[in-house]
Amino acid sequence: PDPGTGHPIHVTVHNGHATWEPDTAVVIDGSTTSTTESGAACCPPDDAGACTVPAAESCCGVMNFFTDAGSAHDWLAAHPHVTGAVLNRTQALQLGTAIFGRLLL
Repeated sequence: PDPGTGHPIHVTVHNGHATWEPDTAVVIDGSTTSTTESGAACCPPDDAGACTVPAAESCCGVMNFFTDAGSAHDWLAAHPHVTGAVLNRTQALQLGTAIFGRLLL
């Protein structure tokens, strides 16, 4: 469920295609610290604000699904100790594939 609202979220991946319920769902990929043990940024953003480091290669310990971007941003505002990026469905699927590989295909 969405940690801010409690509303359910379901993501199904079959043959590389994801179905999101609701279709407005997003993912936060972040950390309770702003840097990894090596001092590198946990989720350095690109120009669109997306993380540029796969979670599997970082210390990002916060990965939550939200029903929409507004809920995700509200949750981040209420948890100032968490830094990270709100990923859209495409970005989240790419990150999930990078982490879990063929399990999602």
